[in-house]
Amino acid sequence: MAKKEIDLKLEGWVETLCDSLTNILRNNAFNIYKLEVGPIHLNIALPEHSKFSKALQSFYALNKADEVEHKYPTIYCLEESFLGQLPQFNFLKKELNEIEFKSRLSSQKSFIHYDYERGLLKIFAADHNTFLFFYKDFDSLPDWEIYSPLKEFIHIIALKSGCWLAHAGSIAKNGKGVLLFGPGGNGKSTTTLAGIKGHLKTVGDDYVIIQHMPEKNIAFAVYRTVKSYESDIFALPDFFNQYEKHTIHLTGKKVYLCSQDKGGAFVPSFEIIMNIGMHLVKNISIRNSPPKDFSFTYFSLSTLSQIPFWLNKSNKIAEKIFQSTPKHLMNFNEGVSSLSSNMKYIRNIFALGS
Repeated sequence: MAKKEIDLKLEGWVETLCDSLTNILRNNAFNIYKLEVGPIHLNIALPEHSKFSKALQSFYALNKADEVEHKYPTIYCLEESFLGQLPQFNFLKKELNEIEFKSRLSSQKSFIHYDYERGLLKIFAADHNTFLFFYKDFDSLPDWEIYSPLKEFIHIIALKSGCWLAHAGSIAKNGKGVLLFGPGGNGKSTTTLAGIKGHLKTVGDDYVIIQHMPEKNIAFAVYRTVKSYESDIFALPDFFNQYEKHTIHLTGKKVYLCSQDKGGAFVPSFEIIMNIGMHLVKNISIRNSPPKDFSFTYFSLSTLSQIPFWLNKSNKIAEKIFQSTPKHLMNFNEGVSSLSSNMKYIRNIFALGS
């Protein structure tokens, strides 16, 4: 099938899907939630008694609503029992590959991502303000779909609002803060936890929303999760004992669902005064080819590789954020002295920025 025919087939199917979702919402008992993250507003529609409500607990600022606000995007979260109420999914694998390939670079208004291995279907109908997360069974969902739920959808909705969902840790003090960038395992969560233990705050250790403005960049909390290994080199603050705790089975990390209490770990937002690139040095005597500087590629690659949709638009917003914020490359060694030195540097940034 020619590319134009695939586009027409997709658009026709998406329109039918949107009508079906409207009918499903009208004819079934749903709970409606409203998520507000800075300038981003969206609805989440969840069937009553759905187990996916456990995943929604990971959001920082989610509130129950009486009804869908149609001026905002809506993400429907449905499981296999609703399959018969949805239009027949009749796309060939090569058609899906073509659709997803186009969605990676261009801001294609409608596209599909199908995870064959896990049976996860994600529909993005951005021009209809409608999104669908369809899964077979909650208990078989991978951990990242529970502790960073719906992040691909939030990524697209953020880009439509001129914002960027960044894969980053964060440390804040008195309304200002730093973001920590780098691949997974490079010390973002550990450094974030060190800041919390030192009576600093965070907007998250994994993903944050960044709003680029003419005079400043603002980081907002999306999720309220903080991750830690039991073997971390320092004890967690006592107030973590009050937080609900889960285990990520793949890595053994503990995930804490932090509250919004003023005395806790989180703040809703802060002004970004520096972006820090975290580079893991496994052996302090044999450095594993550290990058020469904190480049835009190092800043953006982890985010773009984890959420590889609308890359052109994502790159443009990310570059504005990168160019307009001071930056620093920080080596991270898995030891107390390295962590202490890095925290001293970050505290000096706050002292200079106050």
